[in-house]
Amino acid sequence: MERRTSVADTGFVVALLNSSDPQYKTVVKIYAKQRAILLPQTVFAEVAYLVSRNASTSKLIDFLRRLSASRFQIARLLE
Repeated sequence: MERRTSVADTGFVVALLNSSDPQYKTVVKIYAKQRAILLPQTVFAEVAYLVSRNASTSKLIDFLRRLSASRFQIARLLE
């Protein structure tokens, strides 16, 4: 299957970070097929808030430390 660049939404990233999420296995498969996944700044901010609030600050820190080695690429917003 062809690999492509996609845009992530908050639900996708949150499910990817939570192995008990009902969509976890599905998003892991999708993640593995992507070359790059754009992560808009607004989604990034929302993910950071939700992970910190619902999981823990340490889970958020772990995500941030691994971000540069992941398929995610922060996409800044333009006018």
